[in-house]
Amino acid sequence: MSLQFVADRLFESGQVNVGEQVLKCAELFASGSLRLDYVGLLMSDTKSADHVDQATPSTVPRLAMVSLGIPDPDSLIEGCYSGLG
Repeated sequence: MSLQFVADRLFESGQVNVGEQVLKCAELFASGSLRLDYVGLLMSDTKSADHVDQATPSTVPRLAMVSLGIPDPDSLIEGCYSGLG
């Protein structure tokens, strides 16, 4: 269901090709044809994809990485914790 959610957001943002690739992964995973040994999520600034590319060795097999780049991650984190203290 998570992959479907990601695909839906990609379709909404006009990234149809990437959305279709994510859906294909979901189909392969559901059928047992896709094996992932490593999965990661990185939330960072708008250069998050660059951080992933630089830090991930190309020899890591069966890795899926989702990177979320937002313009001002500090504001998001501060907003999440405001009013808790």
